[in-house]
Amino acid sequence: MQHIREAVLTIWKSYRVLVLILALTLLITGTCIIRASAQSPVTQLSADALIQRLRTACSDAGSDMEHGRFHFVFAFNTSHFGEDAIQADVMRSVATSIAEKLMIQGDACSIASWDMSVWDYRNPVTLRGSSEAEIAKEILPFPTAPRHDSHGGHDTERSIVDLVEKIKTGPNSGKDCIVVMLVNEEHSQMPEAPSAADKLIGSDAAPYQEALKLFTRLPREVLTYQVKKGAIGNELLQRKIDAVILLPKQLSANPLELGTRSLWHKEHLKNVGTSPLRSV
Repeated sequence: MQHIREAVLTIWKSYRVLVLILALTLLITGTCIIRASAQSPVTQLSADALIQRLRTACSDAGSDMEHGRFHFVFAFNTSHFGEDAIQADVMRSVATSIAEKLMIQGDACSIASWDMSVWDYRNPVTLRGSSEAEIAKEILPFPTAPRHDSHGGHDTERSIVDLVEKIKTGPNSGKDCIVVMLVNEEHSQMPEAPSAADKLIGSDAAPYQEALKLFTRLPREVLTYQVKKGAIGNELLQRKIDAVILLPKQLSANPLELGTRSLWHKEHLKNVGTSPLRSV
């Protein structure tokens, strides 16, 4: 009888050990899964070249990025947002990175959404943040979904016309405005299943040519990035977005009272990390 009791006790202890090992295994595995899912699939993405392009473009337009305040307009092409969440996140991250690394207290910011035309435009808000992270938060919210009746496609020329019309009736007649249009492909594209109303206006359209008399459309800036293919393995896909920059023919900033843009960032570099591009 004693031998039976000892055997049962030994089995029970072994069972408890196995249960403990199984529980720890599940806990560790679950934690790894959570951590893996929290990691961004996007790598090798940087907005630094675009930021430098904006600085150079301002100088070429006869203004001074370092000693002026500007009205930044971020215009998101949303026609693909419903089917390509990664690229939508990339566009939002690029705008956030520009806000953190380039914009300062006293700048203004507007957010636009467009596909075959501009379907939403938020009037400029003057930024009051005292750190780069606060500036990045002030320009929110960004668009997160396509227009409710969108058929896809996008008309870059028509949307430029719409943006110029809205900007030129705003503060300073838009002369202090820097427009960054973010799109998967700069060239206009018809929807896959167009309706009778879906037509591209074309680059020779009179309204578009009139808009170009007020604003210069610069050659696109291509931002490339890599995205992990699937949940398993290390295979990466090369992808890109285009940035279309618009500047008024007569770019005229509001002067900074003291210091420079670079000095403001040096003195207010704290609480950074809002954008995944910040560390790239």
